[in-house]
Amino acid sequence: MSAGYNDVQGHVIASEFKRGSLRINIEHKLNDRFTVTNNLALSSFTQLGNPDAGAFANPFRSGHLIWPANKPYDSAGNLVLDRTKFFGSYNHNVLAVAEFSKWFANTKKVIGSIGLNYKISDALSFRTTFNADYAYVDETRYYDPRTPDGASVDGRVNKNSNQFLTWLTN
Repeated sequence: MSAGYNDVQGHVIASEFKRGSLRINIEHKLNDRFTVTNNLALSSFTQLGNPDAGAFANPFRSGHLIWPANKPYDSAGNLVLDRTKFFGSYNHNVLAVAEFSKWFANTKKVIGSIGLNYKISDALSFRTTFNADYAYVDETRYYDPRTPDGASVDGRVNKNSNQFLTWLTN
């Protein structure tokens, strides 16, 4: 049996990854001819991320396009939300987007197998197994109305849930 936990703060603002996992391997000899095996791996991981690809609020993309003299905070220390206060055509405050908008995913995963070994003779054995791989993914993307990506629609939430099951016998 083994277990693990991983907690990583990303290199980019508002990004992180957390994972917990457990693995159990069991083998039980029923008699001189039969052995039962069971392997089970469980994991759960959570990801917090940022807009990706060509999104205007993507910090990777923004770093190359935002005018360097634009200040993300006003003199009182508050995030600047008024796009007209930024110089240039690329007027997103990615720090405000990271603070108010959330991109979140949680995945639960189970991988398991059960097998039966039959020893026919010292030189020959038969093995049969059943294997399954199940995953449940729950994603939420929230675009806050205070940010440019959410302002035109008074905020927006996209929620996706998917389940995947693969199994194999032999």
